Amino acid sequence: MKRFLCLLVLFASALLTVSAQGTSLSTPLEGIARVPGALIGLSAEGALLTSADGGVTFSQLRAADSPRALYGLAASGATVLAFGDAGYFVRSANSGSSFSAIASLQVPAFSGALRAAASNASGIWVAVGQAANRAAIFRSADDGVTWLAATLPTLPVGAFLAGVTYDALTNRWIAVGGDGVSGLVLASTDAGSSWSKITLTTDYPLLSVASDGTGNLLAVGEAGQILSSANGGVTFVSVGNDLVSENLLAVTPIGAGQWIVSGDTGVLLAYDFSLGVNGASIVAGPTPAAGSIRAVISSSTAGQYLYSAALPETSTANSKLSLTISRIADQMQLTLAGASNSSSYHMETSSNLSVWSPVPGSTQTYSGATPLTWLYPLPLSGERVFYRVRLGSTL
Repeated sequence: MKRFLCLLVLFASALLTVSAQGTSLSTPLEGIARVPGALIGLSAEGALLTSADGGVTFSQLRAADSPRALYGLAASGATVLAFGDAGYFVRSANSGSSFSAIASLQVPAFSGALRAAASNASGIWVAVGQAANRAAIFRSADDGVTWLAATLPTLPVGAFLAGVTYDALTNRWIAVGGDGVSGLVLASTDAGSSWSKITLTTDYPLLSVASDGTGNLLAVGEAGQILSSANGGVTFVSVGNDLVSENLLAVTPIGAGQWIVSGDTGVLLAYDFSLGVNGASIVAGPTPAAGSIRAVISSSTAGQYLYSAALPETSTANSKLSLTISRIADQMQLTLAGASNSSSYHMETSSNLSVWSPVPGSTQTYSGATPLTWLYPLPLSGERVFYRVRLGSTL
């Protein structure tokens, strides 16, 4: 079902956030992070890349290591960490200008991989994964230079962790994964030094978690699992009403109580916390020809962009779609590049990410020459408007 281009734009007064599947890269990105003045990407091959134009073009920062593999990427301020096989880290303290390998976890006893990392504003980092066939968490108190193993509760052999986040309001760290039977959630209230297990009801492993910084968390996982928490991860409830069956791989906040979720076969969802169990909606329906969307990134700065990176579609030209947002006087301009020749596109709008309506007169057909553009007024103070681009004409 190929109905939607994976493009979502949120406009609010003094706030601009844009989400777009697609990249000019010929290689998929496994991770993407923002540093001052640039984006950093991790290719599927393990190379580190940078973009200074909001993700339109990328250049290589660091070649892939062999035989070591990097699986994840995270950044905080000017610090960038990439991590993966056998506890292998590389770190940059200068926004990716140079990287150095971290040897503290490169020991023969480490068999497994690190899958995710997060930091707080005080230079504390937490990295999660699996070591020796057991869930593993490592902690750094010096901005990722040195690392020590954290204290974990007793967990079954085969347990793993795949995502981690920090909630600033409650000062809690939450890590998610699976224990071989169901989903797994661990929490820390002592800056990541020790962890306890949270009681959870889910039959599937969790693969990613994100906080909006105000006590609200969203965790996602296999078979379309979506869990939310309103208390910093003390308890979780299931939401989403089995909206999709695809594995959900990444989640990122796009504002207070709102997230974008991505996953297999190009699925892209939005979740609005204020709508409870009815807050999840499909932004882009599952498209079997598309690859998995493994990374999503946002910006809360007016005039800047949000890009998500996806494995390119192999059967259509839509794998290189890109969306550029600019402000012209009191208007916003959306420019769609990489559209299919002779294909029509139109805008839809929403105030809550749940109910969408076509914008009358917004249908445009790409002729293969000039990129398609739409002009809309900036929102009023306090007003919030979501836009998305849909393939096809308005009804």
